[in-house]
Amino acid sequence: MKKALLLVFAILLILSLRENIGVKASTSKGRVVTLSKETVDITGDGKKDIIVLTGIKMKSGKYKNLVIDITEFNKGHYSTKLPKGFKPNLQFVDFNQDGVKDLFASIPTNKSGVNTLQTVYTLANFKPFKLSLPEPLVLESRFVNGYKAKIKIRKTGNAYIFDLKNRKKFYEKLGIFYNGKLNEPTELMVNTFSNLQPVLLKGDKIGLKGTQKITGVTESDTIGYVESSWLYDDSQWKLVNVVVLKKTRS
Repeated sequence: MKKALLLVFAILLILSLRENIGVKASTSKGRVVTLSKETVDITGDGKKDIIVLTGIKMKSGKYKNLVIDITEFNKGHYSTKLPKGFKPNLQFVDFNQDGVKDLFASIPTNKSGVNTLQTVYTLANFKPFKLSLPEPLVLESRFVNGYKAKIKIRKTGNAYIFDLKNRKKFYEKLGIFYNGKLNEPTELMVNTFSNLQPVLLKGDKIGLKGTQKITGVTESDTIGYVESSWLYDDSQWKLVNVVVLKKTRS
């Protein structure tokens, strides 16, 4: 009898300990944590400012309640919120060519980092201002006879042809083509920027490069990519260069 009572007591004790551990773990996951802390002069007074990024990590690995706190040396404080995302990252780059580094925030919306949200803040003289971002290129795109696809970049007027003969069986099975002829007018799908990244341009100026994916009948039917480089000049983003990359079906 004593042994049985001791066994029951031991089981209850273990269950109690597990319950307490579970409570501690759940409360620790909900804490605000510091993701990065940098000291960079982003106000232009020659003194380093303190930039702190904090957030709360969720079970999915995504961070919520992301906040950037900026403290200027003995002067002021500025705070701004960011959308939810995975592995948020801050970079300090002078985009508007005023000699003061701007704050470039990147927040991947998925674990792969393929789709990312970006924001640029300038705080020269501690006057916070959110810069615009380049608009994705507008493309006219469609399938054409001969198992081909054609895109035309509206901003430049340049056109490009993609040879898709290696996908002949795939497209004929779907009824897109028959003996090389297009059954009916069919447009391609052109995505928005999947990502924007700082890039060094001619004249040692820093700009942004964006990538747009072009697909055919499905999202996985990748035909190619359009990379565009942009420079912030005279309060607007100006197109510097366009590169079209073709992808062959494996």
